[in-house]
Amino acid sequence: MSAVIRLGHPMIDVWAVGVRNMTSLLETRGQHRGGESLREFAEEFLDTLERQLVEAGHTSARELKLLADAFDLVVRANFADESRHLLHKLPSRIARVLGRQTPVAGMSGDSRSETGVQQFRMPGYPFVIIATDVLQEGEDLHTFCARVVHYGLAWTPSSTEQRTGRVDRIGSLVHRRLDTLRRRPRPEERLQIYYPYLGDTVERLQAERVFDRLDAFVRLTHRGYGKEKTLPAVDTDDAFARPLAVQAPAELTLESAFGVRDADLRGVREVDRSAEADAKYVLGLFRTHLDHVARHIRIEWSIGSHETRRFGTVYLRDGRLVGPGEDRNERRQPIAVYLRADGRGLGSTLHVVSPIGTGAPGDVRAKVAALQDTYTDAKLTESDHDERGACFYTAEVAIRFDAAEADLDETVDAIRRAASVADRVEHEVFLTDRDLEGFTKRLESDARR
Repeated sequence: MSAVIRLGHPMIDVWAVGVRNMTSLLETRGQHRGGESLREFAEEFLDTLERQLVEAGHTSARELKLLADAFDLVVRANFADESRHLLHKLPSRIARVLGRQTPVAGMSGDSRSETGVQQFRMPGYPFVIIATDVLQEGEDLHTFCARVVHYGLAWTPSSTEQRTGRVDRIGSLVHRRLDTLRRRPRPEERLQIYYPYLGDTVERLQAERVFDRLDAFVRLTHRGYGKEKTLPAVDTDDAFARPLAVQAPAELTLESAFGVRDADLRGVREVDRSAEADAKYVLGLFRTHLDHVARHIRIEWSIGSHETRRFGTVYLRDGRLVGPGEDRNERRQPIAVYLRADGRGLGSTLHVVSPIGTGAPGDVRAKVAALQDTYTDAKLTESDHDERGACFYTAEVAIRFDAAEADLDETVDAIRRAASVADRVEHEVFLTDRDLEGFTKRLESDARR
């Protein structure tokens, strides 16, 4: 979200709010008026987003809401590796992709841009991609696109459908929209496919033939296999004398080639017991992994951990986690390990959080932020202020964790990375070595969220 606000359309509103709050056009970066001014700035920006929620057209609020609603889909479509094993690197990858945006992107031949394609799979710029056949195969462009314009008519239905298929896919913007409807969709809510042609040229005859072929192709697909009828040669003099013969797309329900009875379409939806069994299996795998972690590193689990989260302490010597049986009279580092399911059938994520310390924003925030570029094995985070105005700083690592993806070595490595980075930053910023008891309440609160 922060990358989209800094680099996408919302930056226009951020800039506008900043200009309205400046006392002079000559005001420099070093002339900020303290934390109160920044808080007022943030509140005004949020007020702007709230007003935009009821406005038509593309707004900052619309871009951010679309991204939030389909965030998992965007990550899977654009950052498959990071979504599985390198979640802590995801913010920097998103920022690089969004670094240079244009409202319209063009691609042909050797000018194909992977970054442009990734941007198009997000809700902001570019709004339009103009491309030759270079994007006809192997690209998913469906995440936030609902219109396809065929400026060049392919002669075969399969080629036309292949181009349309870049957008007409499961999980597409149109699919997600129609999936929430409990009524017949209106024409404008469906996928919009356009075939522009010049009516006074031979393109008109080509369009008639292409549309006839498309209708026959669809009917053939749904009614069963058979021989496609052969269209006769075109008498251009006669064809131009006739009125335009292009028919509107079929609105009737298509016939299936399979023996589907009316009774098969009625009934009560059954509960998917396999999903319940998978959840129990993943919970058992989670317990097994954490029980076996002690074979690789010295770790002491606290009593009373929940089935989806555990709290413990590891020990470090010279920045390295000590192994089982080694002396623990070195630096100690608390950790929290918890399992989070996304609730939409997309698997689970294992989070390892290791506290760094608490401190007032300002110098502490700047020091922690500066160290993120040094310690890239974990993500450094800042939580909200507590009742004393202090922020809570942690090092976090997240990995995919489900029946197909869970790996014990990756779990151990995630604990190593989070604890090692947290210990180094704690030593450099806070010059302390606090135990688990000082952080348990805050870690429990974060894990429950």
